[in-house]
Amino acid sequence: MKNLTLLLFLIGTPLVLLAQRGPGPSPSERVKIMDDSLSLSEAQEQRLLDLFESTRETMLDIRDNSESVEQFRSEFRATRLQEKEKIQLYLTGEQFQRWEVIQAQRNEYRRSQRKGKQNKKPD
Repeated sequence: MKNLTLLLFLIGTPLVLLAQRGPGPSPSERVKIMDDSLSLSEAQEQRLLDLFESTRETMLDIRDNSESVEQFRSEFRATRLQEKEKIQLYLTGEQFQRWEVIQAQRNEYRRSQRKGKQNKKPD
C-alpha cells in the first residue's frame, strides 16, 4: 500500500505543477510519502523538505519565465536531474535503490496510461 501511495504521488507531482492544474502535493507531503516508503531519518526528512521547496520554486520560475517550449523542457529536465542527484546524496544506497524502483514503476504506469488514452475511440 505504501508503494502505491508513493507511486500515485510521484506520478502527479511534476505534471500537476507544470500543467497548471493546481498546486499539487506540498513539499512536506512529498517528504511524508517518501518517509512512509523509505523510512527516512529526521535529517533526511529536513534535507528533502528543503530540496523540494527549492525545486518547487525553481519549477514555478521556469513555468512563468520560459520563452519557448524547448527552453521550458530543457530547464525542467535539468532541474529534475539536479533534484535526483541531490536525492541520491541524501538517501542511503538501499533507500535510493528502492526509490529508483518506485520511479520506474511510476514511469511504466504513466506510459500505460498514455497508451490507453491513445487507443480509446471516441463514443
